[in-house]
Amino acid sequence: VSPLRDFLSKRKISSLRVVEYNTSSLRELLSKWGEVHYSKADLPEVVLARCKFLMGLGKGEFNIFSQNCEHYAHWCMTGEQWCKQVMTKPKSRVPFEHQIAPDQVQAMEEEIEAIKDVSRGVVAKVLALNGHKVKLRVNGYRNRFVVILPSGQVSVADEDEGDATTNSTKPAIFELQATAKVYNCVKVSLRTAGTNTYMYSRSTLSCFRDIRMKNFNCWRGRPGLTWELSSNGYMKSLNQHRRYIGIRSDNRLVDVSMRGDAARFELVPVDTSQEKPPEYDAAIRKLPSSRSFELRLSSRELDEQRLPKCNELDEDNKVATPYAQVNSM
Repeated sequence: VSPLRDFLSKRKISSLRVVEYNTSSLRELLSKWGEVHYSKADLPEVVLARCKFLMGLGKGEFNIFSQNCEHYAHWCMTGEQWCKQVMTKPKSRVPFEHQIAPDQVQAMEEEIEAIKDVSRGVVAKVLALNGHKVKLRVNGYRNRFVVILPSGQVSVADEDEGDATTNSTKPAIFELQATAKVYNCVKVSLRTAGTNTYMYSRSTLSCFRDIRMKNFNCWRGRPGLTWELSSNGYMKSLNQHRRYIGIRSDNRLVDVSMRGDAARFELVPVDTSQEKPPEYDAAIRKLPSSRSFELRLSSRELDEQRLPKCNELDEDNKVATPYAQVNSM
C-alpha cells in the first residue's frame, strides 16, 4: 500500500473517487460468492486501519494463489483474504503474517475492535428509538433539519429562521422503524407521524432525482422506503440503484451515486427524555492512534536509516575490507 502522496502523483485530492461495487441489489445477489459488496464491507475507518497495517509490507513478494493483490484488497474491505480470480483463500490470519510480530497484529485487532464498539454503540441507540418520533438533522449543524414541502418533496431548512422556499420552519417529525443484523448500519424507514406516507427513494424508472414523500402500497413495495443508515450517518437506498442522499444547491434532498457527494444525517428524538445516538466522529476521535501502525513505522524507519549508513560505510571503507577485491579479467 503506497502512501497517499505517492499515489496521487501531484494530482489533487478532488481527483480521487470512491470505488464501490454493485450499485444494485441484483448485482449484489449475483456476487455473493466472492466480490466485495456494500453490505459486507466494513466501516471506512476499519478499512483504513487495515490499509495502514499493510504499509511497508510484502515488498518483492507475490504469489498468484496465496499472495495476490486481490487477496489483500478483499481483506482490507472485509477482513477476509479471498481472491475471486483464482478462488483461493490463504490460511494466515493477516497478510504477510510471517513478517509481523504478534503484538502488531494484536494492536491492529484491538484498534479495529474499538472502532466497531463505537459503531455498535450508535446502532444500539438507534434501535432504542424504534417506534418513537424523531427528527432528522444534518450532521455538523445544530439547527438544520429535514422538512417536508407541500409538494411532497423533502428539503432541509434552519429551524430558527424563516425560508421563503419552504414555507415552513418546523422540522418534519417521523415515526422511526429500525432493524439491524450487522454492527455498522441500521435498516430504517421514516413515516410521517399519523399517516401512511413514507420517505421514498427515487424509483428505478423515474426521471426525477429528488426524494419525495409517498403513500405506501403494494406496487411501490418496501425497498423504496427502506434505507441503510450507517453508523457514521450516511443514508443509502435499498432500491435497485442503491444511491445515497445528497443535498442540492436549492436545499432539496436528491439521490447521488457517490458517497463523496452525499450528506450525513443524525436522528434527534422528539421526546427529550429519550437518549439520542452518540456522535460517531467525536467518539472515533477519542480513540488512541494505532499502536501497530506506530510500531511498524518506527521499525521501518529504523531499517531505512540503517541501510544508507551501511552503504556509506561500505563505500568509504572499500580498502579496509577484510575480503579481497577481485576484478574480472
